[in-house]
Amino acid sequence: MTNYLIQIGLPLLGIVGLIVTLGILGKRLNLSKVQSQSPIKVVASSPLSSQVKLCLVEVGGQQLLLSVSAQQTTCLHTLQERLPANKVGTTEFSDYLTNLLNRNSA
Repeated sequence: MTNYLIQIGLPLLGIVGLIVTLGILGKRLNLSKVQSQSPIKVVASSPLSSQVKLCLVEVGGQQLLLSVSAQQTTCLHTLQERLPANKVGTTEFSDYLTNLLNRNSA
């Protein structure tokens, strides 16, 4: 019985340790945010319903407000002046998770 647990447990612990190590290494090397050289950049995205999103897209120095659904994409407005990146409502998943964990622990 002990041999069986060693044969199964050690490789399992090794795989879990490898996953954790690669996650920490990826976070330290900032591999999660790959910089794109594309001329099209999604500045912000916000769901309006389960099937429709409102997206702020930057193309060639102009910012476009788009309505995106499964059937079509519609340009709602072309912004005359660019919105600053810090005022756009983008929330990282890690920030959301941290807020959720802090709320549950309080």
